[in-house]
Amino acid sequence: MTATAMDSKGAPIVERHDAQPHEIPQGPESWCAKQRGPSELVQLYPTPGNSQDIRTPRCPAWDATSQFSRGCKALIDIIAIHGLGTTHASYIWKQSSEAEPKGTNWLQDPEMLPAAIPNSRIFTYEWNSGFDQNAAMKNMAEHADELLRQLYKLRTATESTGPDGETRPIIFIAACFGGLLLLKAFSQAVAEDYQSPYSLIPLQTAGAIFMGTPFSGSHAILYETCNLRMRIGEHLGKDTSQYLVSLLKSDSRELEEIVQDFRQLNSRPEFGFPVCCVYETRDADYSTSMGKVRKNLQRKMRERRGWRFGQHDRVLDKLWMELQDTMESDLSMMVVNCQSATLPEHEKLALDVKHGNLIRFPGADDPSFRKIVDLVKKMAGQASEVLRRKQNGL
Repeated sequence: MTATAMDSKGAPIVERHDAQPHEIPQGPESWCAKQRGPSELVQLYPTPGNSQDIRTPRCPAWDATSQFSRGCKALIDIIAIHGLGTTHASYIWKQSSEAEPKGTNWLQDPEMLPAAIPNSRIFTYEWNSGFDQNAAMKNMAEHADELLRQLYKLRTATESTGPDGETRPIIFIAACFGGLLLLKAFSQAVAEDYQSPYSLIPLQTAGAIFMGTPFSGSHAILYETCNLRMRIGEHLGKDTSQYLVSLLKSDSRELEEIVQDFRQLNSRPEFGFPVCCVYETRDADYSTSMGKVRKNLQRKMRERRGWRFGQHDRVLDKLWMELQDTMESDLSMMVVNCQSATLPEHEKLALDVKHGNLIRFPGADDPSFRKIVDLVKKMAGQASEVLRRKQNGL
């Protein structure tokens, strides 16, 4: 029995009632996310709770008693991790020229990923990835530890996962900076030579898809604009994280160590699993999003009573001039190019899109979506064999 077997009792998908799925924070890839609350795993499919009133032609009403607890039918867990400065809304389709997204979340839409892997559970890991406002005062190790803690809690809660919760295969889909977080979490999980309870996570991982992850840093212009935004936020009294931004630099020693640790781990027979690195082939133009930053900063300056250029706040004047100079430069770039977004020993896949559209698709017929869903189905189909091979390697 494989994770790609069709289940005629698929679950209907609804939007989360406690979220704002149609709000994508301003920024090229939603770089200034509006973060709220603690980190958590949010289940998108099947929808937890009462779904008696939900009907679709393809997905009949979901029976909570048969889908969860002792009768859990899920054969695989799919965990999506968003990138720096983003939220779960970054998975919702949005053209670059649109003010609002269309509302299609491929992780949740009943015609998209749930239709391809109906006997799965699909989650997003919502973590505080803010860097220029509302940022958490945590280093990468602390962020990774929180991810492991949430995964362990999910996987060992038999009342919600069923008796096989700890052994169910996992496929990760990590977007941009979220991929670095996942690499760090893997390294920490096995830091005590597999004696940590968290070691169950990588041991049960059957595959990982990295979507535009900057294994060797992002484009220099992106780092500079993010750093500028972080410094503006810091001066305006916001909670910022220079630490997270620093990991975007191509010469970051810590970034290099995170990637090297994972590459060494994945060469071990008891740890290794299929990996695919997805990268963009189109430039993204960040001038519009930086224009919004300039407009917001101008509004903030006007709110400061008596503010005049050259008076009262010379640091803010300097930041304003630096922002003006940035706006006059070319802000079109390949955010994470093929060389940075891929690992030589692993499969790679190109999508003819800009960076922000690596993780959102307009519908089930979209060519980029078909490539990704075929990749997930392939990993799901091989999951049992991958875990069996890893067990034999212990």
